[in-house]
Amino acid sequence: MYHYIPQEINQITHDIIGAAFEVRKYCGKGLLENYYESALAYELELRGHKVGRQVLVPAIYKGVPVKDPYKIDLIVDDEVIVELKSLPYFISENFSQLATYLWLTDKKIGLLINFSAKDFVVGTWNKEKPDYKLVIVRIIQSKTNRLRGNT
Repeated sequence: MYHYIPQEINQITHDIIGAAFEVRKYCGKGLLENYYESALAYELELRGHKVGRQVLVPAIYKGVPVKDPYKIDLIVDDEVIVELKSLPYFISENFSQLATYLWLTDKKIGLLINFSAKDFVVGTWNKEKPDYKLVIVRIIQSKTNRLRGNT
């Protein structure tokens, strides 16, 4: 279990959130997800970050690769996973998707960003009392990854 997030990773998430606010301010809401992905990747590169787009994550079952791997929208500086949405509000599967990506990659932190939500504000996710109207949610991995041989 991760109890401490290094300052450099916190800084990356801070930069991603700032870049997301810039993209939303410039573009508004209601565009396609891939448009926001391109814009956010460009904004992050302008800020000096290395950005991987549509990163394939192989899934292995009993030593055999699963046919259709997962695709992560963005990985920033090889540290932070960013999953983007363009929806009126989140659904529970959005959070599960990001949690799965964290689990498969063994990354410590991910951001879930919804560019089409009404109010573009940062929120805190609470599993016991979920708020699907949040816009930017930071999720920290807490499970070990048995598929990658970790215990």
